[in-house]
Amino acid sequence: MSSVHHHHDRRFHQFDENDLAVLNRALGGQPPEVILEWCVENLGSQLYQVTSFQPTGMVIIDMLHKMNKPLPIIFIDTLHHFPESIDHARTVEKRYTATVHWHRHDHAATREDFAQLYGDELWLNNTKEYDFLTKVQPLEQALDIHGVGAWITGRRRDHGGLRSALQVLEIDGSDGRLKINPLASWTNKDVWRYIVKEKVPYNILHDMGYPSIGDMVNTRQTSASSSSSTTTDND
Repeated sequence: MSSVHHHHDRRFHQFDENDLAVLNRALGGQPPEVILEWCVENLGSQLYQVTSFQPTGMVIIDMLHKMNKPLPIIFIDTLHHFPESIDHARTVEKRYTATVHWHRHDHAATREDFAQLYGDELWLNNTKEYDFLTKVQPLEQALDIHGVGAWITGRRRDHGGLRSALQVLEIDGSDGRLKINPLASWTNKDVWRYIVKEKVPYNILHDMGYPSIGDMVNTRQTSASSSSSTTTDND
């Protein structure tokens, strides 16, 4: 199954590639708080944060909270999260004033429901289909439902691969939405320094040898220096 997009003719924001180049030059070297301030001032009610409450996403939530500018949050419940990850999401809801919108597969409310529809090992047999059904499709629907025109992610250049050239602002080629990566230039060390200093809540699995946390089916404990999980794209 492939994703179907309906947004090529929609303009969610007023920026084109030239504007983005200028803005990236202006914002690229700025602290995340300045980037977030710009977003809140210029993108209005169509601006959301998409996060699975990984450390980078938690830093952004905490910064917005301390700026007294909480944004609505979209959280994709893949139905395969660790119980600790769901507990952590509930903690975030209680501690911060941001509204968290939970979204998941249309026809499954639990991992068991999902297994009845697709079998126990779709994640193993067809990773692409699994990712589409548990993450991509629910996210696309959530972005549509909430009228999201711009969304903040926790992606960083030091995640490697295609992210090594990550800009602060980018237009998503698939649907024309604006994606903002305010911590693009931060390192893992920067993130954890902030979390410790500001006493930001984090997933307790990080204390148990899980440096990076995705779904239960594809996350393994590793040494603290390497990661072997597939986290969701937005952190």
